[in-house]
Amino acid sequence: MVGRQFNHQTQLHLWDHLTVTPRVGESNQDQIGPHLSFPGVFGGMKSPRSDTGGTERTGKGIRGMLRLNRQTDYGIMILTCLIREGEGEHPRRLLSAPEIAMTSGLALPNVSKILKALVRGEILESRRGVQGGYQLSRPSAEISIQQVITALDGPIAMTDCAEGGPDQCDVGSLCPMSENWKFINDRIVETLENITLEQMAIPGGVLAAAGKISETEQGRMKDKNV
Repeated sequence: MVGRQFNHQTQLHLWDHLTVTPRVGESNQDQIGPHLSFPGVFGGMKSPRSDTGGTERTGKGIRGMLRLNRQTDYGIMILTCLIREGEGEHPRRLLSAPEIAMTSGLALPNVSKILKALVRGEILESRRGVQGGYQLSRPSAEISIQQVITALDGPIAMTDCAEGGPDQCDVGSLCPMSENWKFINDRIVETLENITLEQMAIPGGVLAAAGKISETEQGRMKDKNV
């Protein structure tokens, strides 16, 4: 995913702090297999980037390293607005870019740019003319969040090697982490593939689908958003 990758500085920071240490009571010669330790990442040493455990405080809040960009965040919001505005209408009414901007509270130039990207990514369909506008290309239950993110931000890849293998990295022949990053990346993609746009449009919808909240709790969330 463009912009969501760990940059080379972060990867080298991990590599610099990857040490082989003996287990308690063992010497390097006695231990069977290396015990891998990441003192600068999982404990012990604080990250040189900040004192917030991998995030950096800014004047506008906390900026995390793994974070959706604003266009993708707004894109998902726009799609949920389309779903809510079309509820109960058969067929669903097409919404124009100005209508979507007014409903979402976003600036029209930003909305227009995002809508075009979603059409290119085959998430939306557009129709010209007086009665024209935008609508989902298929039911919201058939559109995953992974598909939306890919349409707006490119393939999801935390590192170069997670997508293209160790040959894609300048230090791939020396770094032991390629398969580990690929496993982590695949789990993130798998999670996003199993979350639908329909669930995202409902307050607590993702939590309910995962069995994390009861129907009563979800009902309270819906009431707050009426």
